[in-house]
Amino acid sequence: MPVSTIKIHESDRPWMNTNLKQLISRRQKAFTSGNNPLCKILRNKVNQACKRCRKSYYVNKVKGLRDSKPCDWWREVKQICDASKIPKWDLTSLLHPNLVCDKESLAENINSVFVNIMNDYLPLSDCIRVEMADDRPISVTEHSVARKLLELNASRASGPDNLPNWVLNNFAYILAAPIADILNTSFLECKVPDAWKLANVCPLPKASSICNINEDLRPISLTPTLSEVAESFIIDIALKPVLL
Repeated sequence: MPVSTIKIHESDRPWMNTNLKQLISRRQKAFTSGNNPLCKILRNKVNQACKRCRKSYYVNKVKGLRDSKPCDWWREVKQICDASKIPKWDLTSLLHPNLVCDKESLAENINSVFVNIMNDYLPLSDCIRVEMADDRPISVTEHSVARKLLELNASRASGPDNLPNWVLNNFAYILAAPIADILNTSFLECKVPDAWKLANVCPLPKASSICNINEDLRPISLTPTLSEVAESFIIDIALKPVLL
């Protein structure tokens, strides 16, 4: 088989092909040479070819994903519409001049505001626990833990424990036993591992201009996945039977 060399660019749309690139190159040459009549003809051909390529790519590659894999379908649609790149914003550019400071001081100010909500909260005391004769701690099985891990979204970002979801998902049957032991011990002792209490907190603006950190910012927290797994068991086993 003869070797064929194809040049691609990182900004090329997924539906771009060699014939369309050659047609675009001819249009550009006609434009730079000042041949306006030929340039207009080639411009129309390029526009028509782009529409055909986009339609063909959608029908052959994307349309079938709408029902089977909606997430992949939406990602491909955004690529076709050139909307896949998320613009980056700088929090400091939205600050009111009175709030401008160095990044370390800004981070401390934001942290202080976000933790103020806990000032009026006190840790629960053991004396308020009411033990019943038939009171049993929540218990999970290795099979139920594996099922929870298999339901995880592998593409979701990891929390402060830096344990990727794809690891928990791909090795669910191997990790199910030790995780089940950790969960059962946590439920039995009524204690949460310290690592599960951490969170990566990102401040998101609620307004186009930040004049008051307490009012114009809201925290978005990314917690460890295993803490969410533990929480889901508490909801399924303890809360739902009582509330429903």
